[in-house]
Amino acid sequence: MAWADFWGAYNNTGPYNNVVLGGSPNSTGPYGAPLDTAHAAGFGRGIHFSDDGNYGVTFQLDLVPYAVTDAGAYRPNQAYVPFGGNYRYRLVVSTSNNDQASWNEIYNQFIFSHPDTWSMIYKVGWDATARASQWTQFFQLPKDTTHVK
Repeated sequence: MAWADFWGAYNNTGPYNNVVLGGSPNSTGPYGAPLDTAHAAGFGRGIHFSDDGNYGVTFQLDLVPYAVTDAGAYRPNQAYVPFGGNYRYRLVVSTSNNDQASWNEIYNQFIFSHPDTWSMIYKVGWDATARASQWTQFFQLPKDTTHVK
């Protein structure tokens, strides 16, 4: 399978930025983030699945962080808002064996933790944050799986 759009978001509460951790194989990512520079540096491609042919799937994430307005428009040259902690990102993976009538959660973990002092695209130091936003994991799915989310 080819790379596809993928994103997760941290919605502001209090003084925090609205933060998207996203990627896309396209020039523009979710919420209008320009990704050509990130792609040229080897970052921000989105999500990729590779199937081993026996219900084994490798998930690969390649994301970059960026800020968005409350209306969901890309905000350039931002950094995480300092609050004395980390911005943590959880991934939940679920499978269905009945064409999405019900779901079984097979994975629920924090996969990224970004200090509140780190930069977002394309502020100085953004590439270190992007490097810390790559993740690969193999999952052996149940043999009766019809869908994954």
